[in-house]
Amino acid sequence: MAFKRHQIDLAYRKLKSYVYYDNFSLVLRQQIAEFESGKDFDDRLDNLVKYLNAPVKNKKYFNELLENISCSAVPKSYSRDSFSFGENIISNNFTNSNYLLKKVNYFFEGPIELHLISVLWILHEGYVLHKWKERTK
Repeated sequence: MAFKRHQIDLAYRKLKSYVYYDNFSLVLRQQIAEFESGKDFDDRLDNLVKYLNAPVKNKKYFNELLENISCSAVPKSYSRDSFSFGENIISNNFTNSNYLLKKVNYFFEGPIELHLISVLWILHEGYVLHKWKERTK
């Protein structure tokens, strides 16, 4: 299947809409804003189209995207036990000056292009798995 720029644009709009209406990741919202306002916005989307249409030829492009993957940890719950966590937690509850993290959530942080690849996968392949899962129930 050959990808066209309009398919990448559609995936970008879907990603942007999802992030806009869901409040799970402010970091991803900021990333999208920076991506869209960058002078190289169109070039980056065009480069993604080129990669998707010739992945073997453009391995270096994908490897560079993979090198920029990281994650962030966000507190999910706290223990009632005291623990000095320093200046890293911001809260409007000032009853304790010390907190012990009980659970954290990890969020994927990577180039927008990787998020777009995941949206494209869902649009073109993921629905097949969903249909198969429904038939096997």
